[in-house]
Parts: sequence; C-alpha cells; structure tokens
Amino acid sequence: MKECEKYAALLDAFSEGDLFMEDMIQVQNHLMNCPACQAYLEEAEARKNCMAMGNAVRKIVLRKSGSKH
Repeated sequence: MKECEKYAALLDAFSEGDLFMEDMIQVQNHLMNCPACQAYLEEAEARKNCMAMGNAVRKIVLRKSGSKH
C-alpha cells in the first residue's frame, strides 16, 4: 500500500491525460499490478461520466424551459 501513496496524487491527472509521458508510463505499470488503484480509477471515471451526464441533462432541461441560468 505504501507504493499506492506514491501514485495517489497522479491518478486523477492520469485519468485526465494530464501527465508527462514518463509519469503516464509509471502509473500504467503500477495499475497493472494494483487492484486498489484500478478500482479508484474506475470509480473516478464513473463519477466524471456521471457529472458529465448530469450537466448534459441540465442543459437540455434549461433549453426546453427557456431559462438562461
């Protein structure tokens, strides 16, 4: 788990594609052998997708109601 602490701060940036290539490769290598970090990344992706879906629905509702909020 000590190894995970090293990568914890990088996982969100990894999911956004905001890492330098060297860091990206290190995170990928860690993810291949770490179910805990794989689960964290999957949950982060699900949250991001959920938020994107919520924003899209909100825009549709606002557009249909004629609101400009």
